[in-house]
Amino acid sequence: MPKNLEVEFALAASNSLEVAALPDRVLERQAELPGDLGQELRLEGAIRSAWMGDATQTRLPKNWKVPYIGWHPVESKMRPRNQYDYKKFSWGWNSKPQFGVPLPRKLGNLTRSLVAEVFKSCPEVAGGLVCSVETGVQRQFLNTPGGHLIRLDLGLPVSVTSSRPLAQAASEQQVRDTQDTPVVNIEPQSPLATLKPSNIYRDENAHPVTSLLHSHPYINTVFDLHTSPHGCPMTDERVWNVSYQKSKCLMLGFAAALGQARLIYGDEVEGVLPKPVTVNAVCTNGVHWQMTTFQLNTMDLGSDVKNLFYHHPEPLRLFDYCGYREARPELEGVQTETFSMLQSLLTAGLE
Repeated sequence: MPKNLEVEFALAASNSLEVAALPDRVLERQAELPGDLGQELRLEGAIRSAWMGDATQTRLPKNWKVPYIGWHPVESKMRPRNQYDYKKFSWGWNSKPQFGVPLPRKLGNLTRSLVAEVFKSCPEVAGGLVCSVETGVQRQFLNTPGGHLIRLDLGLPVSVTSSRPLAQAASEQQVRDTQDTPVVNIEPQSPLATLKPSNIYRDENAHPVTSLLHSHPYINTVFDLHTSPHGCPMTDERVWNVSYQKSKCLMLGFAAALGQARLIYGDEVEGVLPKPVTVNAVCTNGVHWQMTTFQLNTMDLGSDVKNLFYHHPEPLRLFDYCGYREARPELEGVQTETFSMLQSLLTAGLE
């Protein structure tokens, strides 16, 4: 999606309205969850184990955004000079190779550990949830009012499925009340302007679960693991674009809900759904967490009935720093509220 307009284009492309808050049931569930010292210690142990305790060691990507070291190997030739903050980076500095745990492995281990802790702390719902052990594929096709065929082809590194579907976040009356609310207007641009055209493809939908006879056929939560290019530290604010992550959650939730609707009602389902499909979508780079809920009310992108996209109003941080200082492991600024929000998101709304 276009830079700085990611959310607006994603809303227009999915015929959705934005709600700058998570569903009430998630907040109510968070208020009910008891906290204990044992859970906090297990949470810290999961972060330490994923970020520092893994024995895997590979050569990490080169970090070309090296923090300012006091001078620049590459001299600025711009006129007038220094049109940017020259004390922010040392451009052209070749730092020595770094070895450690690859970031995708860190994020996968951390996410699955947190999901396992949710199951452990909420045994009353753990029997109805299961976490994936390998990457899945979500590929869905949808026709637009203008006659274009959209292909949503997204990977699911981690997903949680349940034996019961999530309850709809908005009631039927609330959905009807949104019919007169217009979707964000991006004219004269098309919401598909930045999507890449393809003339060779296989017109087949793909969903991680292929039958309702599966023990856990309903998508509860899908995760997107954001790995920073160029090896920048995850605690660096430069590597987390809130607008981009919201739009990624929106399209990921939209694709997962389309697959879920076709699994329940059949591949030929069109228009307003008999009953809305609701899924959660979470984007994270380990430190920052964007939590959202998407409710699919209609598959007709030109309908007066709108889909709904709920998201937490503020980006959440799980911790401030985890690494080695003077050869000593350090973990700072763990936010248990972020974990409790994830816990309530996964366990709220199960019918």
